[in-house]
Amino acid sequence: MVMTEPHQRHVLFLSFPMYGHVFPSLTVAEELGRRGHRVTYATAESFGVHVKQAGIELFCYEDELASIPDRKSTRLNSS
Repeated sequence: MVMTEPHQRHVLFLSFPMYGHVFPSLTVAEELGRRGHRVTYATAESFGVHVKQAGIELFCYEDELASIPDRKSTRLNSS
């Protein structure tokens, strides 16, 4: 763990790449950053711009969900 001040921490957020997961936790991550903690947020590339706009260190991973076909469109195309 990286320690620069007695009460500062390096906090890692790892989020499932969906709006309902990223945005609520991103708010907490922003507040921790404002309080002087080092914050790294790991999420899919599709949400990277939001993390960067929040001023938080970004760790991107590939969004495997993007390659899964939408079940609704699959059903519509098969009929």
